[in-house]
Parts: sequence; structure tokens; C-alpha cells
Amino acid sequence: MKQSAFPSHIRSEADAYNLGTPLRVYRNKLPLISGCQFLVYPLLLGLIALMNYHYYPDYSSDPRWWPMFFMCAICIIGAVISFRAAILERNKRLYLCSDGLLFRDGGNSETIRWDEVEEVKLIGNAYTGQALVLLARDASLFRTSHSSWGFTYINKVFWNAIEDALLPYLLPRALERLERGEEIVFDASRFGVTTLDKQQIKHEGRVSMLGVIEDVSAIGGRLWLRMDGVWKRPRGRVANARLCAALIRHCITHS
Repeated sequence: MKQSAFPSHIRSEADAYNLGTPLRVYRNKLPLISGCQFLVYPLLLGLIALMNYHYYPDYSSDPRWWPMFFMCAICIIGAVISFRAAILERNKRLYLCSDGLLFRDGGNSETIRWDEVEEVKLIGNAYTGQALVLLARDASLFRTSHSSWGFTYINKVFWNAIEDALLPYLLPRALERLERGEEIVFDASRFGVTTLDKQQIKHEGRVSMLGVIEDVSAIGGRLWLRMDGVWKRPRGRVANARLCAALIRHCITHS
């Protein structure tokens, strides 16, 4: 987005907290999308009911329809919950700036600079979505998703942008630790952690020797490893997957 596209108070607040120039803005639309998806089944069932009513006026008393009506009721309840969460999300915005992040919820603000970040973790799960938590050096937490009613989500474009912005700050420290023979630990979504040293990566309970990895990539928190000419994607997400990929690439090119 152009600088002029952001409200003046956002530019002023970013400047006041030394966050640099606002570059992008993100809004969590998962509750609204989920609510619309929940409504699809009742609408389709209603359409079928209207089409059959003229020919089968007593179809509603047929026991075979009762499970469908029950599912309809469940979907309507899910839609109500989702739209309620969407209302609570309407004032929440996450701004990506050149030197950090700014979160606003109405008149409340939270900020973090890239050079304050010490570690990156995951929040959420595979069912309600996942996002990143940035741990600062003073032990404070910055959540990239302040979701309502469990709708934790951040899209992969914004996810990649955050990890790319953190890479120049976290990569040198991680390389120093790796060269000292330390094991680097990354928070992972399915099996707790992903660990990496100069010889191997352990992800989802499996060990892959770095010597057999030909190339590596990371998109939206997911690692892609090329082995034997085939790209493979381990299940689940990894916090700061771009950093993990950069370390793997360093190891395989300097081995």
C-alpha cells in the first residue's frame, strides 16, 4: 500500500513508537468466512425442501430427513457464533511497518520492533487457524492474532512478510549458535518442536540428515524439502520457518 493510503493517526503512531513506515495492514476475516461457509448447508437444504414440498408435502415427517435437519441446526448455530466473532473482530487491525508491528483494537495499541524480538512461537491449531507470537527480550509477548472465540489466523502472505522482516535480526544469532554446535529449537504445530543442528533436522518425530536435502523452501510457516529430486512437505507448521529454511540452506551449502 502507498504511504498516503494509511490514516494519518496510524502514520503518527508508527513514528511515535519508532516503527518506521507502515507498509501493509491485515484484518482477520476468518470468522466472517466461516460464518458464510456454515450457512451454505442450511441454504442448500432449504432449497431442496422448497423444491420437494409441492410433490412431497409430508416429507418433513420422514425420519430419513431428521439427521439433515439436525445438521442444519448445528450449522446455523455455528454461523451465529462465527458472525458474532466477526463483529468482535471488526475494529482489529495489524499493521506491518518497516521496523516492527503495530496492532490496534479501537483506541488500544500494542507494538513491537523487529530488533526487540528474541523468539517466535505458534498459537492456535489446525482447526481454528494458527498465527505467530513474538517473544521480546523483556519477556513480553506480541500476538499477531488477537482473535475472538478461538478464530486464530493470519494469512500466509502476511506470515511470510513477518518472517522475512525478522530474518536479518535473528539469522546472525542463530548461525552463531549453530556454528558453536548448539541445537536450534523451533516451535511446531503438531509434535511440539522442530530441532535443527549441523547434521540433521528432526520434525514430527522423524529425523532427516541434512546431507540428503538438496534444497529447502518455506511458505506460510510450512517447510518444503527437496530430496532425491522430489519436493516433500512435512505435516504441520513451524514457527519462523523462513529462519529454519535459511539455516538448513546454510548447512547444505557449507557442508
